[in-house]
Amino acid sequence: MNPIEKLKNYKPEMTKAELAAADYIIENPISVVQFTLTELAENSGSSNAAIIRLCQKMNYEGFKEFKFSMSRYLVSDRSGFPDNSGKNNNSLASVTSNYIHYLNLLNETVSLDTVKQIAADICAAKSITIFGINRTGFSAMQLSYRLSRLGIASRPITDNSIMLDYADMLSQGDICIIFTIRGKGSKDYGEYMQRMKNQGCKVILFTMDPKINLIKLPDTAIVLPCISKKSGEAFLDDQAIFFVFIEVLLREISLRYTEE
Repeated sequence: MNPIEKLKNYKPEMTKAELAAADYIIENPISVVQFTLTELAENSGSSNAAIIRLCQKMNYEGFKEFKFSMSRYLVSDRSGFPDNSGKNNNSLASVTSNYIHYLNLLNETVSLDTVKQIAADICAAKSITIFGINRTGFSAMQLSYRLSRLGIASRPITDNSIMLDYADMLSQGDICIIFTIRGKGSKDYGEYMQRMKNQGCKVILFTMDPKINLIKLPDTAIVLPCISKKSGEAFLDDQAIFFVFIEVLLREISLRYTEE
């Protein structure tokens, strides 16, 4: 059951303050992703405590899990994608319009507050290791290269066997960033994440699979739009979305350096 349906189903059990928040969220679901808990409470005429109770009544652990569920829902069930059924034979227009549409989805489904927190974690990290396998290996290397332009050292790891070694080495103060498009291509990540977290390493996941079974393991997770799955044109490459998101993240990191 998606979070909107849950809100509607649990209405009879809600208090007046919880109903105010629920009605606002049903009309403005993207607000859950874009706002902090306090901002959502202020805009809905409710309170932080009421929203947390509302999330728990729907069997979420708290607002953070509800926010992620809403983000996953908006990415996976969004309608109104461009029509690429063959009526438009202009390759330039077709490809560019698809990418423009999906890049615009980043504004709607990614929380800037979460990106800012990841930027802060990267700036404070003792060491940064970046995992990516096959196609996402390019994203891991791109992030490492772009970080180096800011003077931040990192290690891109694209070999599965070497990842296991690093999973045992990373500890308190270290960060591991993991790129994956779909869960089935990263079946070993669950074991790696658990090992790293047990040793105190902070784990950040960037994925395009809203239903990936690893989603509760990392400290922070962001779901990005998957253009190859939803656009109707399977040849379009998801790495372009990752690369643009990397630039968003890098901008937040550079802004932190400027402020300091």
